[in-house]
Amino acid sequence: MTKDELTGVIRRRYDRQARLYDLKNAVMGHGAFADWRRRLWAQVDGQQILELGSGPAPTFHSIRLALE
Repeated sequence: MTKDELTGVIRRRYDRQARLYDLKNAVMGHGAFADWRRRLWAQVDGQQILELGSGPAPTFHSIRLALE
């Protein structure tokens, strides 16, 4: 497989996943990840938080709730 062919395979794979990303994230965000985030943020102690990562905004909502 040439580099261009491999790039095409990866691009098609990514494009298939991208179409369903928001739906998958919403399901997980309100399920297992929501509980996990609550337990994680319950352990945070301090007023300064450096959040490293990328993705949708649910993490920021969890940070705000943890600081209130």
